[in-house]
Amino acid sequence: MKTTIISGADASFFDLLWQLVQSIRACPESVDVDLCILDVGLTSSQLSQLTPLVTRIVPAEWNIDFPARQRPDMCPSWYKAMYCRPFFPQYFPDYELMIWIDADAWLCNWEAVKLLIRGGEMNGFAIVPEVDRAYPHCFVPRQSVLDNLKHAYDAVFGPEAARYAAMPVLNCGVFAMRRDVPFWGIWAEILARALQQGVGPLIEQCALNVAVYNNQIPACFLPSWCNWNCAHSVPILDPATRNLLVPLLPFEPISICHLVDCKRKAIDVAGTDGAIRHMPLTYEAVRLAELPPPARR
Repeated sequence: MKTTIISGADASFFDLLWQLVQSIRACPESVDVDLCILDVGLTSSQLSQLTPLVTRIVPAEWNIDFPARQRPDMCPSWYKAMYCRPFFPQYFPDYELMIWIDADAWLCNWEAVKLLIRGGEMNGFAIVPEVDRAYPHCFVPRQSVLDNLKHAYDAVFGPEAARYAAMPVLNCGVFAMRRDVPFWGIWAEILARALQQGVGPLIEQCALNVAVYNNQIPACFLPSWCNWNCAHSVPILDPATRNLLVPLLPFEPISICHLVDCKRKAIDVAGTDGAIRHMPLTYEAVRLAELPPPARR
């Protein structure tokens, strides 16, 4: 099955997109997978830097007509990278399976891609719920997060949709979908209706979640290490191998590290050697740069 990994960014996110591309191409298995980029505002020099490592670069468009698209103060152009996702079969017609990875994520190893491919081929759609025994919010919900989700659903789907905020978030920052399934159109239709009511950075994800929880799109749920959300739980670092691990026994290796709120900032990262290092969790900091000295044991 011909497969592509897709990501995208504007100029301000290029450093993260570049590290994602490097992390993918550092895996020997990537030789068999095309890598495509959605351009939502990259500079000519950034495009030139990407070209040798990627298969195709495609400008993103507004595929849905909605009131706020003419209002850059409400709907910046980089929203195209989110709102065009249900239209990937139009952007990338040569592929039977499409895997999306957000630019603020990077590949630690190929295991997540293997599962995304298998889940996408078998079920048509594979995604990772934000559920894990190491995620504190799964046991003590954070009211601020719940309120934010309720507002996101309520604003465009109505108050009755606020119930979805209590369901596990299906993070569309990483997913795989087969091109021949009808799920793309279902997602697009729900998103189009939502965008008539308002805009925001969570709407395409909320639309996908609504479709899944309304039993319109059956999903293959993958383990959390296939899209590890660092905002929910900071992974631990094995300084000898430079691997990031789930911070609870049996310390499984994380395959896709999704930085989310930890994009570039240095944070305290525990190590398997008992030390704490103050460092970013980017691909460059974890895999390429010299590790900072331990802050304490």
